[in-house]
Amino acid sequence: MHATRHEQVNTWITTVSSQMPHLSKPQATVLALWSFAAVIAQSASMILSALLLAGLLGQKANTLRQRLKEFYKPKTAKKGDQRQELDVEACFAPLLSWVLRLWPSQQIALALDPTLCRDRFVCLSVSLVYDGGSIPLAWTILPANTKGAWKPHWGPLLGQLKQAMPSSLVVIVLCDRGLFARDLFAEIQALGLHPMMRLNKLGTWQPLGQSQWYGLPQVLPHAGCCYRGAGVLFKSKGKQLRCTLVAVWEVGYAEPWYLATDLAPAVCTGAWYGLRAWIEQGFRCIKSFGMQWERCRITEVERLERLWLVYALALLWTQAIAGQIEADSQALVAFGLRVSDLRDRRGRRISRFRLGFVLILVALLNRVGLPMPEALHPAPWPVTVGCRRVHLVKEQQAPKNLPL
Repeated sequence: MHATRHEQVNTWITTVSSQMPHLSKPQATVLALWSFAAVIAQSASMILSALLLAGLLGQKANTLRQRLKEFYKPKTAKKGDQRQELDVEACFAPLLSWVLRLWPSQQIALALDPTLCRDRFVCLSVSLVYDGGSIPLAWTILPANTKGAWKPHWGPLLGQLKQAMPSSLVVIVLCDRGLFARDLFAEIQALGLHPMMRLNKLGTWQPLGQSQWYGLPQVLPHAGCCYRGAGVLFKSKGKQLRCTLVAVWEVGYAEPWYLATDLAPAVCTGAWYGLRAWIEQGFRCIKSFGMQWERCRITEVERLERLWLVYALALLWTQAIAGQIEADSQALVAFGLRVSDLRDRRGRRISRFRLGFVLILVALLNRVGLPMPEALHPAPWPVTVGCRRVHLVKEQQAPKNLPL
């Protein structure tokens, strides 16, 4: 039996309303409508989204455009006494809670990274890295090319997410070398999370139990080696950091990774840092590869932050159902697909974001029930990078309560 367009869209509205219960009914409805349109149109343009929804639902385009506009406006710019302003920060913890209800394990990796919208804005994003992509969970947007430090923003963003993290959850926080700071390292630790931050090669290292200091380039003699050990970073008094140093130099790469973490040497592996690159793929989906953020003409930071909530739900929806289909052989057959259509010996043929878009579009065209997020299916974390280990110090034993 064919589903009507209203029934199809209402399924997503009901899902968003139930998973984001702090939103008012009008807010949840418009958020669901806009994220639905953004997936189908592969653009979050307000005008394009309104036109698409008008054609599907048989409503006036101008009415829908006004509803979308009301979604991102501040309260002072809205008409009527009952208008509410959407608090984006209040959405971060419920968004993570939604993700964790779909997540199959007690270990996740978050990546911190900025992304530019041309020369106008920079978004500081905390994203869940997920099997070749990412899902934004918390963010703030700042004007680009202006004075002001980014470091003070990361702690509050992680603090918002901490509210939704159960005590049993192990969280690895991945940062590139441009974000490394001892204060941020300590701030992540204070939240009960585990930093894994890349260093530049200018630092110095003193292994635990030794008096000698090494320049970081001395830790790895050549490509094909890796090192893990506890000790102290930075020789200068007042700048020292007690941590675990993980160093990896893969064959074929010009330089190694030097990583600082608070995990015991026997617990962690430098291969985990490779997950950080997936946030870049998530940014591609938000920009030219998908939602077309770089074409957005909104000039107010607060309105852009609300628009990013649309992006987050679009990425969560598409990547979740793509993973569900890949994990269900019967569902693959129902869609006329085979595993070889999605992967070959070199890896994935199509991103989960694109696959999710195709699956939603096919269901919409066939007028059947739209697939909803039921589970996330992350690939196993890498265990090793295959390098020959260099033992400068004896490795510590892993805590029994910390899963690999």
